[in-house]
Amino acid sequence: MIKCSCAHCNSEVYKVDADSFARVRQRGVSGILRVKNDAEFLAEAIDSCVNALDELIIVYNDCSDESPAIIKKKAEQYGSKIHYYEYVPKIYANNLNADEYDFIKSQPQDSPHLLSNYYNFALSKVNYEFVMKIDADQIYLTNSLVEICNAYRSDKKVFINPWKLFCFVFFYFNLIAYKKCGISILCCKKYFFRQYKRCLLNLINNYKISIYLSGYNVSWFEKKWYVPLGQFNENTPNILSPYNGVTDHTIFRLTSETYFAPAEIKEYAQLNSHKYSLIETLRGLPIAVPYGFMWFHLNGVRRKMYDCQIANWERYRGRYMEFEEFVKTKSNNIPYSEDAIIFPRQNRLLYSLLHDSSDDSEMIRHIGKYQMDIDKSSFYLKK
Repeated sequence: MIKCSCAHCNSEVYKVDADSFARVRQRGVSGILRVKNDAEFLAEAIDSCVNALDELIIVYNDCSDESPAIIKKKAEQYGSKIHYYEYVPKIYANNLNADEYDFIKSQPQDSPHLLSNYYNFALSKVNYEFVMKIDADQIYLTNSLVEICNAYRSDKKVFINPWKLFCFVFFYFNLIAYKKCGISILCCKKYFFRQYKRCLLNLINNYKISIYLSGYNVSWFEKKWYVPLGQFNENTPNILSPYNGVTDHTIFRLTSETYFAPAEIKEYAQLNSHKYSLIETLRGLPIAVPYGFMWFHLNGVRRKMYDCQIANWERYRGRYMEFEEFVKTKSNNIPYSEDAIIFPRQNRLLYSLLHDSSDDSEMIRHIGKYQMDIDKSSFYLKK
């Protein structure tokens, strides 16, 4: 197929050269947030993360809801912390038909119509040294995120306790071994994980190593929060796995080697019941280590998804656990999905160990602050 010759493809406005990412930036953490018809939880997502960040770069595309108005209101509220831009080109990414898929696959890697270029456009606006992706349907643990970002911001070296360093190494290698082959000699998991995280903060402070963050998928039924346990459904929307993030939410140093590229991930398309998708993957990322659970994810209670989730709830009620019960239950007593599309084995093993090691009290308090107001006239998150 011939390269697109639309006005956006013939313009330099939306084209991004990754070499420009090499410029010197201020020490600090930038968030990048893409928005497309995300009005439902956008304000709460911004409120939960912006005070931890040095800046939040928001780029919105093809919005027909109140998202642009919410973005402008939040920019007025937080002043210079928020910078926002409209990304005008049409993006071909999810749930494509055959013609759209053939078109976008034939375009060059700097095409404004690629989701990866949309991400790179956001990166091009970043003014700080470190970057993390923010999603419009994730409500973050603000205090924990502040602690992490402070470590990336710090210019002062701190002493690393040898015992905590041993705990970090011991827990990390147990995590890798368990993910690879399901073998672990780790006991006192919560203790070792607590020491691991304390040491990790010091390693971030001193060496600015990359980390990835995770969260919980949640749903709202009968005035309570529930966690989906995963299930592949042939003719209806899938029930998601309990965990969100799965190593793709990273805090990393922005360089000319770190940029987003097009990625065809068949498992992603199958998971989301899409016939064709062309999404993005982050290239050039150095080794990153897991930090733990940092948000709850509200995709399952978006208006466009909720009727389908209600149908799943009524038909497969056993595939959901009440949130507090879930986080307090040992992983070997949770009936996780065994389906490789919904929850690949390595991810299941990794998150099972993190699940058993995490202190659940902060997340329980955090989600307990919120409830959903859902009826025909209103659909929003409230405290």
